[in-house]
Amino acid sequence: MRTIIEPFRIWTVRPIRPTSPEERLAALEAAGYNLLKIPARDVTVDLVTDSGTGAMSSQQWAAMMTADEAYAGSESLFRLEDAARELFGYRHVIPTHQGRAAKRLVCAALVEQGSTVPGNTHLETTRSAVRSAGGEAVELPIPEASANDSFHPFKGNIDLDRLRQLIERVGAKSIPVVFIAVSSPAGGGQPVSLENLRAARELTARHGIRLFLDCAYFAENAYFVQQREERWRGRPLHEVAREMFRLGDGVMLSARKDGIVNTGGLLAFDEDDLAQKVRRTLVRTEGLATHGGLAARDLEGMAIGLQEALDPNHLAHRLESVEHVARSLAREGVPIVQPPGGHAVLVDARAFLPHLDPVDLPAQALACALYLVGGIRAAELGSLKLGGRTDAQGKPLPVSHDLVRFSFPRRTYTRSHIDYVIEATLELWSNRHRVSGLEIVEEGERRHLTAVLCPKGGRLMQEEHARELPPDLRALGPCSHPLLERRRSTRAFAELLVSDAAIDRLIQSFRWAPSCANKQPWRLILTRRSPERDALHRTLIEGNEWARTAPLLAAVAMNPARASTVNGINYAAFDCGLAVENLIIAAVAEGLVAHPMAGYDEPAARAALAVPEPWRIVALVAVGFPGDSGRLDAATRAKDDRPRQRQPTAQIACFERWREEEGK
Repeated sequence: MRTIIEPFRIWTVRPIRPTSPEERLAALEAAGYNLLKIPARDVTVDLVTDSGTGAMSSQQWAAMMTADEAYAGSESLFRLEDAARELFGYRHVIPTHQGRAAKRLVCAALVEQGSTVPGNTHLETTRSAVRSAGGEAVELPIPEASANDSFHPFKGNIDLDRLRQLIERVGAKSIPVVFIAVSSPAGGGQPVSLENLRAARELTARHGIRLFLDCAYFAENAYFVQQREERWRGRPLHEVAREMFRLGDGVMLSARKDGIVNTGGLLAFDEDDLAQKVRRTLVRTEGLATHGGLAARDLEGMAIGLQEALDPNHLAHRLESVEHVARSLAREGVPIVQPPGGHAVLVDARAFLPHLDPVDLPAQALACALYLVGGIRAAELGSLKLGGRTDAQGKPLPVSHDLVRFSFPRRTYTRSHIDYVIEATLELWSNRHRVSGLEIVEEGERRHLTAVLCPKGGRLMQEEHARELPPDLRALGPCSHPLLERRRSTRAFAELLVSDAAIDRLIQSFRWAPSCANKQPWRLILTRRSPERDALHRTLIEGNEWARTAPLLAAVAMNPARASTVNGINYAAFDCGLAVENLIIAAVAEGLVAHPMAGYDEPAARAALAVPEPWRIVALVAVGFPGDSGRLDAATRAKDDRPRQRQPTAQIACFERWREEEGK
C-alpha cells in the first residue's frame, strides 16, 4: 500500500484543548512572547523538542509495573545491562539520570585543564561538560553542513582533514577523546556515514585517542545509513547499528530521544580503568552505579526502549513523516534546511521573513506568529538563543543563522496533526509580510529561557490587507507557481539516493498524465545500479557524461502504433511529453532535479535496455538531488551557470488569430 499509517494503536489519549486566536494572543502577551513560558495546556501541537516527549509502548509500561526497586542488585538493572550489551556490544553499562550526566561523567574522568575535545557537532550539554572539566570543545563539521540548500547525504560527517590538522597542531596528548554525534543534531538530525566513522576511527586509533559516540539519535542514523550508504543498503538495522558501535570506544546515550523514554541515559564502554573512575564520581553525584539516580521502573522502560528503537516500521513511519512535512513546505517555496534530518524540520527564518533584520529576532517572531496562527509551539535557534555573546574585546559576536525547528516527538502525533502543522505554516507563509519583529524588554540569564519580549510597533501581525505581496517580497518570478519557478535542468547531483517511496510518487505522477484518447503510448524504464545502467552510460554522447552521476536515470519509451492519430498527426510524442512534464514537476516537488535530454545514441540505448520494436526511446531523464556544481568540468558548469532565457511573450503567444511578432 502507498499510504503509510501509524505503526501503532492508541489505547490511552490526552485531550487537546482547542484555543481561539484571541486566547493564543492573550497567552503570548502573558508569556512576554517567550514560547517556553506558555503553559502546555494552551499548546495545540508541541514541537519545541523531541527529548523526553515521546509516547512509551504498552510493553514499556508493563515492564515498569514489574520493576525490582531493590537498593542494590536489582533485576531491573540486569535487564537493562543485557539490552544495552546486546545493542552496543560493550561490557560496562552504567545508567545515568540523563544524557548530560553521562557526558559530565566521561569529561570528569578524561578531560583536563587545557584539553581539546573535537567533534562533528557538540550539543550544548556536551560543550558545558567539556568546559566544566577545563577543556575546549571544538566543532569540525564538513563544509556542506552549513549550506542550507546542499543535499549532501551525510551532512553529519566530521571533517577528517580538519581533525587531522587539529591533532598535528595541538598534539594527540592534548586530545583525550573525540566525540561524534550520531546523528548530528545540527540540521534536525543529519546522519554520519559508516565510511566517515571508520576513517575517523582509524585516524584516532593511530594517535591513541579514544572515540566516543554521542548516540542520542543512533536509530535514525542507522536508518539513514541503511537507506543512503550503498554498502549497507537494505541490510538489517541491528547489523548497521552494531557496526556503528563497533567503530567507537564507547557511547554516551540520552535515552530521552531514540531510547523512547521520558528520562534516563547511560554510558557503555570496555575500558576497566575508566569504569572505576566513572563509578567513583557517580556515587558522589548521581547515586549508586546500580541505578545512576533512576528508579528501577525507569531502567525497565529504558531496556524495552532500546529493543524497540530499531523497529523498521517505527523508523520508516517517523522519518517519512518528517520528510512529508519538509516536502510539503518546500513544494510551496518555504525555505527549509535540506535535506531534512531524522527528527526535525528547520525553517530558515531570515529567508521566510526577509523584511526583518537579525536584530528583529526573525526566528522568534516566526515561532510566535506560528503559535498565533495555529497554536503550534516550535523552537527558536537564532538571534535570541545564540545572540548576546561577546568576544574577548567585548564586541558582540554575530549569529550565523536564524532557524525555527519543528522537532517531532516519537509516537505522539498522527498524520492529521502533521498535516495541520503544514497547513498552519503555509497559512503563515502566505501572510509572512504581516509579521513584525520583536525586541527584548528584559533579558535575564540564558535569555531564550527567561527573556521578556514585545512586538515592534505593538502588534505581532499587522492588519490584514490585499494578499498580493509587495514586489520585493514575491517569491515567484514570471512563472505562476513555485514548482515552475524552481524547475531547473541542472547537471550536478548529490551523492544521495532517491528513496523507493519518492520513486513510486514519480512513477504515479508519470502514470496519471493525460494522453490523446487516453491511449497512454508510453513506458518508463528506471535504472539505478545495474549492468543495464552501465550499458546505458555507454550510449551517452560527448558532453552528457555528467548524467552518469545521477542516482536515477529514466528512459521514456513511446510506441506510435499505440497512440491516437488525428488529422494525420500521431500524438505519441506529444503524450510522452505530457507524461515527462508530470514526472519533472513531481520531482521538483520532492526537492529533486529532473533533467530531460536527447543526447544519447537511441538505437544503442534501446539495445542496452532490451526495448523491442516498434518502441522508441524519446528521452532520457536524469533524476537526483541537486549537488555541488563545483565538481563539474568547466564547460558543463558554464551551462549550469547560464541565466534562464525564454523567447519574448509576444513571439510565442497571441490572441484570437495568428499574428507575426511585431516588427517582423
